[in-house]
Amino acid sequence: MTSSGSVFRTSPSLLMRVQADDQSAWTRLVEFYAPLVYHWCRRAQLDPEDAADIFQETFRAVAKHIRDFRRDRPSDSFRGWLRTITQNKIRDHFRRLQDEPKAAGGTDANLRMNAAADPISLEEDDAEQSVVNQVLHRVLESIRSEFEERTWTAFRAGAD
Repeated sequence: MTSSGSVFRTSPSLLMRVQADDQSAWTRLVEFYAPLVYHWCRRAQLDPEDAADIFQETFRAVAKHIRDFRRDRPSDSFRGWLRTITQNKIRDHFRRLQDEPKAAGGTDANLRMNAAADPISLEEDDAEQSVVNQVLHRVLESIRSEFEERTWTAFRAGAD
């Protein structure tokens, strides 16, 4: 299922709380999306250390620009916006590597950069869908206590 067809949509109330700088909302947002951002970084063939750096840069950019996020069109989504930020941070990373002096004989980073002309494809792969499913499961579990057990059971029965 592609990003635009995914049933997972970030809660507007969570986004409003994040935009209002609610720290518990920020924590929840990062917990939900951390696996997906890290997946995108690793899919772009970043080593774990660089992926961690890009992860931090991505969420720093989200914090700086979250008040600018809007859902003006039906196809607009927080996840798509986050993907674009992550993609741009990855591209910036590879540009910086390209601008660094090259060691004699080339570097692994240069080879990886050349092999990753488009580090994040816009198409969702099976591994990404698995991460999205994990995020969705975590989101649902985080709100489960807000419902009576029979309501939750009915919801789960309708989802299967």
